[in-house]
Amino acid sequence: MLSLSLLSILVVFIIGAHGRVQKVALHRLKGHGFHGYEYTRKGLFSVFFPKSGIQYTEDNFHIPLSNYYDSQFYGIIEVGSPPQRFDVIFDTATANMWIPSKKCKSAACEVKQGFNASQSSSYIPDGAPFSVHYGTSVVQGVVSKDTINIAGIQILEQDFGEATKVFGAVFREAQFDGVFGLAFDNIAAGGMASPLSNMIADKSLYRPMFSLWLNGTDEGDRAGELILGGVDRTRFEGNVAFAPVIRKGYWEVTLQRVFVGQEKLQIRRPVAIATGSTLIIAPEDDAHRIHRELRMAKTDDGRHVIPCGEVASLPSISFMIGAANLTLTPQDYIINWHGECMSAIIGHDIHSPTGPIWVLGTTFLRPFYTIFDIARNRMGFARAR
Repeated sequence: MLSLSLLSILVVFIIGAHGRVQKVALHRLKGHGFHGYEYTRKGLFSVFFPKSGIQYTEDNFHIPLSNYYDSQFYGIIEVGSPPQRFDVIFDTATANMWIPSKKCKSAACEVKQGFNASQSSSYIPDGAPFSVHYGTSVVQGVVSKDTINIAGIQILEQDFGEATKVFGAVFREAQFDGVFGLAFDNIAAGGMASPLSNMIADKSLYRPMFSLWLNGTDEGDRAGELILGGVDRTRFEGNVAFAPVIRKGYWEVTLQRVFVGQEKLQIRRPVAIATGSTLIIAPEDDAHRIHRELRMAKTDDGRHVIPCGEVASLPSISFMIGAANLTLTPQDYIINWHGECMSAIIGHDIHSPTGPIWVLGTTFLRPFYTIFDIARNRMGFARAR
């Protein structure tokens, strides 16, 4: 993940005419090194695979989010009775939820909040083995059940992974504790029901959908909002363009073609929208064709770089996804890290079961407001304000 910043959070509660809206102001703290590209190249977090018709309402839940290294957006959940607080990544490319156990003795757990099952009166042991792999990192433990609270929504007897072993450099350095999956249940490890599906089954959400707004600039305190149950129409402009989900599991849609400036590239691939990922991961051949059009030099470690003074002369890149024409400016897809400018698009072949596939992370999503419509099996995109 791209190590650029870390955010703290400020939660503001607003009572609307139709119910509660929770909005969050996010504050940015600068990071200390460029680890993000290295992590993504190793497959950590980024390769998880294992007039619109919408009725806008204020009866939604705006979830507290923070931003780890300007790439991982995480927020607060509470587990158990009395509640124990955890910072978790909200990731649309995994369906599982897991948090570290107090029993975890791995180095990565030493700097994290651990769940103390003995202190929770609502804890229900399950004991089934739990294991999730993230590239070269692995999380192992047991399945447990307890009460989960997220933005005032209470989920009783929710399955989650209680991690007793956590291996991998990314987890040792990360400021978050665990992962809260927002993908479809059929890719959940161990057949566990996700918190999202349980919220829908319990009718805790106004509508079976959620949406995401990420601040497209590095200025100001507000860095993003995750909205459960609907959309925030103040966060986008124009119409929403939709694309059907082609395969339930990840939030997977079809990339129909790519334009680099006026040059049309015949690229048609499945793409996964991954809020737990940072960069734009493309099959090696596709990434090569794009960077050839951009005339960017490739370094020995695989990055594509350009003198920062030449960024403004680069063309925009447009992605046709369903009815949406999603355009990134050079400022969107070029990362300026301490005066070194490099492409946020990297080549990495992801094969079975769904590859070759693209992965569009938060670098891609920031200019857009993104809607995840579960009931209609589709995704919506609009230009973010």
